[in-house]
Amino acid sequence: MANKVTRVSPARLSQRIEDDVTSRAVRKLEDRITTLESQSTPLVNGTNTAGTIKGTLLAVRRLSGTGTYTPTAGTTQVVIRMIGGGGAGAGVTSGAGQVGAGGGGNSGWLLELAIAGAPIIGGAYSVGTGGPTTAGATGAAGGDTTISINGVIRTAKGGTGGAFLGAGAGNGIDGGPSAEATQPAVPGTVRQTLGRGGIAWVFGGAVGNGAGGEGGTTELGVGGAAVGRVVTSGLPGQGFGSGGSGGYCAGAASAANGAAGADGTIIIEEYA
Repeated sequence: MANKVTRVSPARLSQRIEDDVTSRAVRKLEDRITTLESQSTPLVNGTNTAGTIKGTLLAVRRLSGTGTYTPTAGTTQVVIRMIGGGGAGAGVTSGAGQVGAGGGGNSGWLLELAIAGAPIIGGAYSVGTGGPTTAGATGAAGGDTTISINGVIRTAKGGTGGAFLGAGAGNGIDGGPSAEATQPAVPGTVRQTLGRGGIAWVFGGAVGNGAGGEGGTTELGVGGAAVGRVVTSGLPGQGFGSGGSGGYCAGAASAANGAAGADGTIIIEEYA
């Protein structure tokens, strides 16, 4: 029997070819997306975590206050950014012919962690609060931030407060943050940073010739800006874990508070 030949119009043949090419292109693109997702590596401060975390992103969680962290179902790996509460700036006083300037508070310690488990087991957490507004004294310290992952408690220390300078009439009544809190070693740490509070300064012991120190800054929060020139209380830290700035005062019986630090936070990327 002779072979049957089916005639197809040029327009229909062109459409079939186009549909076939499109279908193959879509399948190829879907396969590529699947491959990229399986090989994806999260970024930590602009660089990857040395290949320790690969997988599909399930969720991004931010924790505040206190409570219990329960991972999303299927989570086997996490990247955590956690920071302690920021320290407050120093509050100052002055008398006749005197000037006072307070140092800025340190930020809390910022930790970036990469942790794998099968599955990830959560636990209790507590986010450190910022050091409160301080009058006439060294700035209050921020609280520690903690979280339990796979049975291990991780801690990011809070920032120390700005140094109290008192009042004087000379030059260079300098001060900065108190000695920084020692950050203990934490399993899974990829990076840790601290934003130091600024130095307070005075020149000539006269109104307008000085400033309090700015608060410590990290990529999660901006410290309070330095204040000066007139009797001014410090400015609070913004964002998460930043330090408050110190106060500045001059003249008879004046006072200026150190500003509060910002509360810390915990940000968790969950991967399968």
